[in-house]
Amino acid sequence: MTLPPHRAVTQRLAERLDELRRRAGESPDPGLGALVEDLQALARALEVVDDDVEHQLDDLKTAALAHEATVSRYRALFEWAPDGYLVTDARACVSMSNRAMQRLLGCGEALLLGSRWRRSSPRTTTRRSSGSWPTRPRCPAPP
Repeated sequence: MTLPPHRAVTQRLAERLDELRRRAGESPDPGLGALVEDLQALARALEVVDDDVEHQLDDLKTAALAHEATVSRYRALFEWAPDGYLVTDARACVSMSNRAMQRLLGCGEALLLGSRWRRSSPRTTTRRSSGSWPTRPRCPAPP
């Protein structure tokens, strides 16, 4: 089994520390043993952090999948809604439209996206009591 890169580094560090501890036992320098013990304690702390990071990564992957499913669900609801929706940014540039709006305007999303929406109806886009638009909105001219 191949270890993830961060696990391989941690394992290699542990192996090197074991070798250093063996050599320190053969060394006449008494301070070397204490240094090895400190390094081994740091290596154990690194393994704990490594475990935490791995758990956080798993949690992020799970959250990303859940988010993707939610976005997909709401995108489908938006796309297939019976009412026309047009989403614009602060400058009135179209960023999204659904199928009902495309049918209403008589043009595809490719022509709408990025175009500046020019409202041809009065301030409100609600229908009059007669059920028709005061003036039929037109598809914006291509950029």
